[in-house]
Amino acid sequence: MAEKDAQYQTVTEELSDYWNRRPNLSKKEWERFFLLVRASLMNCSAPQLKNLPEDREVYVLEFFEEKIYTKVQRTYHELQVGALREFFRRFLITKIRLLPNTIQMSSFDDDDGGETFASSIPDPNPGNSLIVDFLNETPKEALLNFVDEFIAGLEQRHCRMLVGHYCSDKPIPMYKLFAGVNGYDYQAQRLGVKGGYRLGYENTLIGKWMQSIGVSPSSDNLELVHFLLKVLCQRAEVRHAQGPVQC
Repeated sequence: MAEKDAQYQTVTEELSDYWNRRPNLSKKEWERFFLLVRASLMNCSAPQLKNLPEDREVYVLEFFEEKIYTKVQRTYHELQVGALREFFRRFLITKIRLLPNTIQMSSFDDDDGGETFASSIPDPNPGNSLIVDFLNETPKEALLNFVDEFIAGLEQRHCRMLVGHYCSDKPIPMYKLFAGVNGYDYQAQRLGVKGGYRLGYENTLIGKWMQSIGVSPSSDNLELVHFLLKVLCQRAEVRHAQGPVQC
């Protein structure tokens, strides 16, 4: 992280000051603003980058130029480092959408019914602005890619927990999946399908995945979090039906 300016108590305070004074920043302040943004983004989690052709530095610069460098006056907002990183991840998702043949980026073969599954993801109620806005930025086909990538990286026991979780339409009973397995409660908490994880939900496997696609797993986003859980569980159910190699 860039060294904190002595006149600001926190990095958030400094970022917010520059963010809200953009129409009137001096050249020196713009340079300082860029250094702060770059330092905040160069080492943050951004798994979307492995689906993009350029180095992180390129996208950090493009993000700053396209999303921050403006002289348009806007309503005052606090700019926290966490929020800045979420904006960056969503920016990367948009870049992925613009790549040719985005739907072919799924971690699984093309004969897994991916396009059919994507089309089966229900459209949100028009009044649910959180989900509507999310799907406007992340089309269903792109969401499927992120879901498949996440599931492909799970241990088999965690994938099966998704299948057995309550948000699946036809869950496999837990006693059938986990007969004789020790430590189920802890692993379910670590995955994020059971509450009580000691490090907080944002540090569960699912919580980290949600943050990687630009969604904060907080009470403010509860409907969107439940929507994503549902999609995860239903996709895991499809993979499980195709055999243990898939899930």
